[in-house]
Amino acid sequence: MQSFRHLRLGLVGNVRSPIIGRYLDGMIAAANVQSGTTVVDLRVAAEFSRFKPTDVPPWRGRVDGVVLAIGYEGPTGELVDWVMRGGVPAVSVRGDILDPRLPVIYTDPGSIARLAMDHLLGIGVESFLHVGYTQTQGSRARAEAFARVLATRGRATVTHDIDALLFGGIDDEARLEQDRPLTELLTSLPRPLGVLCLNDWTARAIAFRCQRLGLDVPGDVAVVGVDDSALAAGSVPTLTSIKVPCEAVAARGVAVLRELLAAGRISRPEMPVELVPATELVPRESTVGQSDGASSLARWLAYLDEHAHKGPPTAQIAEDLGISRRTFERQFRRLVGHSPSEEIRIRRLDRAKALLADPTVPITAVAAELGFAEAAAFSRFFRRHIGQTPREYRQAATGQPTG
Repeated sequence: MQSFRHLRLGLVGNVRSPIIGRYLDGMIAAANVQSGTTVVDLRVAAEFSRFKPTDVPPWRGRVDGVVLAIGYEGPTGELVDWVMRGGVPAVSVRGDILDPRLPVIYTDPGSIARLAMDHLLGIGVESFLHVGYTQTQGSRARAEAFARVLATRGRATVTHDIDALLFGGIDDEARLEQDRPLTELLTSLPRPLGVLCLNDWTARAIAFRCQRLGLDVPGDVAVVGVDDSALAAGSVPTLTSIKVPCEAVAARGVAVLRELLAAGRISRPEMPVELVPATELVPRESTVGQSDGASSLARWLAYLDEHAHKGPPTAQIAEDLGISRRTFERQFRRLVGHSPSEEIRIRRLDRAKALLADPTVPITAVAAELGFAEAAAFSRFFRRHIGQTPREYRQAATGQPTG
């Protein structure tokens, strides 16, 4: 067992990563709890795929252990060979590097898939697409998890991997423009379509591409990113995104490094992978539109107060309110918990019951008030949902069946 007084632990990642700072914050918070630990920022600008196994890692001789927050496209065995040349314990906090020599702690792809599925199903999405990146293990694991959780609900998903590297710039959409299979999927899959993207960079490019194709976001295509980076809140439209628990993952990485150092070991092959669940999806315009919640709902309910008893179709309501039908349906379901058509049905039945409770109102008048051209159609509607005819209901409620 090795004893130590003070540790220097480094964070290794790419400076362009939109969430790398959150891993750093998690390490610093853990170091503040564990006295005798200093965190060193070792972020680099180069792509890690450019390093050769024979290169000396930039942290060698500078720290006692490293947390690796890096994505990687090449053979992971070569990358881990290079990491081992650093001569100190290392823990990966990304799912792109899976090697028994390297402890890996990262966000559970199943939890991300479940959060996305529950949200997209909740807003009424009909078909599903996962857009990832061809070269990474983490992307493949996310796509497989999304397919698995949807299968438990009797749904299927399509997976599409892009070849272009995306960096969150406004020129990313131009790269996707060359991807004809992706364009075909976005325009041909049944709508409303829900798209789970590898990260916020990808989600932003997908949202741009949809708009260029004349698709309404979120009316036709609802887009979900992952990371909940600053990019998600700064995009147009703003991006619904799943917040990955970077801070908790990094803190756990610090704990594992301390365990390895205390044991005098560089690796821990008996426990190479730990999963930390994501627990929060942040809804924004790319799936729920521009609604500010309470004020929009109040306006919609005021409209229904005046018109719902006549049974207007959802498309007519949306047109009168100046919003696309799909967006209206999704936002309404999110805010109320059921569809606009269900709300109309509830209101019409409540209105019918109130009128039937007054024996002086003829049933034909009740039917006309509720927008039915014939009393027979009203009777079928009422019996289908209440289990009684209007006359039977009136008799039970008032003891007077006529009228």
